Amino acid sequence: MAIEHLHKSWLAFYPETVAQGDGPAGEDWDGLATLVDHLEADPSSITQTWLEDMTLNQRAMTERLPIPGLKNSEGIKIGLNWHGAEVVTPDTQQVAETALAKILKHCMGGQTRTYSTTMTGGTAAIPELAAMTGVDEGVFLGFEDQDDPGRVHIRRIVSVTGSAVTLDQALPYTPSEDDPVHGCIITWIDEDVLQDFEVSQNTFSWRIEKGVEAVWNLHGCAATMALQFPRNAPPRLDLTVMATTWRHEGLAKETWTQTPQGKAPLAIGPGTQIFLQNHGTYTDNTYCLNSFAFESGINILPQDNVVTAEGSNMEGRCTFTVGRAMTTGTLQLVPHDQDWEAALQAGTMKVIRYSQVAQAGKSWAVHLSRTSLIETPKWQPVSNAQGVNLKFKAYEDEENSNAANAKLWRSKLILVQA
Repeated sequence: MAIEHLHKSWLAFYPETVAQGDGPAGEDWDGLATLVDHLEADPSSITQTWLEDMTLNQRAMTERLPIPGLKNSEGIKIGLNWHGAEVVTPDTQQVAETALAKILKHCMGGQTRTYSTTMTGGTAAIPELAAMTGVDEGVFLGFEDQDDPGRVHIRRIVSVTGSAVTLDQALPYTPSEDDPVHGCIITWIDEDVLQDFEVSQNTFSWRIEKGVEAVWNLHGCAATMALQFPRNAPPRLDLTVMATTWRHEGLAKETWTQTPQGKAPLAIGPGTQIFLQNHGTYTDNTYCLNSFAFESGINILPQDNVVTAEGSNMEGRCTFTVGRAMTTGTLQLVPHDQDWEAALQAGTMKVIRYSQVAQAGKSWAVHLSRTSLIETPKWQPVSNAQGVNLKFKAYEDEENSNAANAKLWRSKLILVQA
């Protein structure tokens, strides 16, 4: 048997739309699942419980074979590239659903995809659009100046009047006829989906292949997610997968005809921006941001039982649900400013959007709709300057009766890809 190199790796997923725990029909992974580009697919934590046979023996040194237990496995690490919508969506067309979009919806529950259009004029804060398909209060669009191509500015629509849309942050240019407006993939927290993965048909099967003998099928899976934004390095999406059961023995490596989906991301630094403003006001403030980190606050939990409702592969696990957890954002800013202490004491609400201004297909944003400081702003050295470390907690946004999608409007965390 030949040694196979460590860095050989194939990763695919399959939404379990028939029943929890059921993988692709006929084990047709190439025909029914989606092969994806990835940074990490670590099978080392896949394990089964083996129980000691406690039956008493007639001799002191007698040993018995262990008893096989559940194949519930936790902590399986999958790393993916975090990037935009991958391609330029033509005018009047809806942004395509990518593999990354499907994975994000699996983790967060809610998703919509807007349409590309153009501008006819208007102002930097209130542009006018050529078409209004899918445009509603709360959605996001990517705006591009045709005189400065390759820089897509992601903005939220906060109100609509005819063909005029009020943005949550003014554009850095005055719109003109035929300036592009790019549709976006918008993913938000939908607790109605996450509270019962069985009812919402939200479990996945995953397949990890490292070579001819190193093949695993994982069934009845859910995942928690985290994003990392290291300076001068590509951002990444990290999944911690929980599998209800798995199989390893007797599997043959798939003969893949698919091309893995995904795109290489851009490095953090070039084009990255922070929008940090009082909630309900739309004038931009410029900050020098040293780092940005956040916790999604989406805590997916298994519902473990001794008898399960359905699924031949749902061993001792009925489904998954969502627990309560804080969504937080931690920012390091330069210079140090005592106004942040005043904002903490006053309970001032802030909007936070961290984004990458780049060409269409590569632009993205992390949007925290309504936040407040929850810790004392801390003085901190940043290189040779005096900075401040700020920790914000995100809340659901206030009600908006004009928004057609109330869940999207209120979501405390929204991910956008343009």
